[in-house]
Amino acid sequence: MSNLAKRLLTSLLAGAIFFGTYLYVPIIFVFFVLGVFAEILFIEWPRLVNVRSLRGILGTLAYPGIPMASILYLHFMYYDVHKLIPLYPFIVSWAYDAFAYLFGSSIGRHKITPRTSPNKTWEGLFGGFGAVLALNSMLFYRSSGMVTVLITSVIVTLVAFAGDFFESRFKRNARIKDSGSILPGHGGFLDRLDSVFFVAPALVVFLLFTEAVLWLFMHSIYVVA
Repeated sequence: MSNLAKRLLTSLLAGAIFFGTYLYVPIIFVFFVLGVFAEILFIEWPRLVNVRSLRGILGTLAYPGIPMASILYLHFMYYDVHKLIPLYPFIVSWAYDAFAYLFGSSIGRHKITPRTSPNKTWEGLFGGFGAVLALNSMLFYRSSGMVTVLITSVIVTLVAFAGDFFESRFKRNARIKDSGSILPGHGGFLDRLDSVFFVAPALVVFLLFTEAVLWLFMHSIYVVA
């Protein structure tokens, strides 16, 4: 079986489990996510850093600790508000990853960071941006307008790329290709969540900032009134 076929089959099976439990059996989804996090914390992440050192412990609290906490925070705080909110970091990051891979592997010629991640190309980055722009247009165009969609898409693309590049740097230092092998054709869970792990905390910061601004605005109106 070719690597592309493995990637497609794995994506279909894992996607069915992920989206099926998320939409219809939320409690099982939580346990599924916790299992993924356990795999990352105790198997995949220790392959990239020395988690027994003080620097490794502190680093683990920041990454992948903060991204994991952000994903759980979004799920428990916003799932009942709108199911799309906790899901957004996953669908936008995976859309970026998929099209960055397709464009990069098919027409990619110009390397972005050849020393750290030789497979990342500008063509792949723009392909990923196109996917993010298309997705955001479908979700937010009517409510926010094209300018907001465009700005948001640029920011999300850069954040997703940063997450991908961040993990690649660790893998390069550890001299390994993938963080694990649990997902045939994809590598480990961390390889598929590297962009999500940057987009999720960014979304949390945005939501908290928006809520704080709204609270200050409403409080000001109340004081004036």
